[in-house]
Amino acid sequence: MDYREFAAPGPLGRLVHAVWVLRGPAAAAVPQPVVPDGRIELVAHLGEPFSRLDDSGRVTRQHDFLVSGHLTRPLTLVPAVDADVVGIRLEPLGAHLLLGIPLDGITDQVVQVADIAPGLRSALLPAMAAGGSPHERARAIFAVLGRRLPGTPAPAMAHALDLLGRAAPVGIRRLAREAGMPERTLQRRFAVEVGLGPKVYQRVLRFRRAFALVSAAPGGGLAAVAHRAGYYDQAHLNRDFRRFAGAPPRAFFRADPALAQAFASGERGPAT
Repeated sequence: MDYREFAAPGPLGRLVHAVWVLRGPAAAAVPQPVVPDGRIELVAHLGEPFSRLDDSGRVTRQHDFLVSGHLTRPLTLVPAVDADVVGIRLEPLGAHLLLGIPLDGITDQVVQVADIAPGLRSALLPAMAAGGSPHERARAIFAVLGRRLPGTPAPAMAHALDLLGRAAPVGIRRLAREAGMPERTLQRRFAVEVGLGPKVYQRVLRFRRAFALVSAAPGGGLAAVAHRAGYYDQAHLNRDFRRFAGAPPRAFFRADPALAQAFASGERGPAT
């Protein structure tokens, strides 16, 4: 399958990480894990939808236009034989503004967009299903998003998320102080506007950094990866891989997780 990713242009990039397009035949309908990356996805299946494999082994076909909330554990998907999928990868504050709901209500959930934001289907689906090249389709989607989203997120929460995105850990007390709000207010706003508590969100971002580093060099030294990603040591790195990916790093990448590497590598495509 051919995967293309396009970075959101200009100020929109504070709210939207990327638009991606996945097309073409799968080698086989083999279950593939998707791991947490600290973002929320809007996904349109223009062909046969992918299926989801739950912990009991039950396979359920996904909706044709869905939103996937924050993940705190791996999600297992079974690709369609011939994929035609378009996705919008939203930063949390952008997802909150676009969907207009408390984001903690969809954490670890995959739901129909129509169930939570009925107007989005008619606004976005024509652009997501437009003809032309993947680049032209991405530009059409960004144009719609630019009309529906403000240019910048709320400064206090944006600053808090920026702090948590750094490799050095940040305590809740300092985070609240720098954001200019009481700790309880910060926790409430994170639940509504981000969908995860600050500590869990910071862990997911640290895992995302580590995932990208290991993905780029699967045979590299894990102790060095742990240090660069902000972990205390390799044992803490392994712990988070077991939680968020379901297996330690080497075992996870030995299975050649193509979807996870495409979706959560942190790579950006060209700006449109």
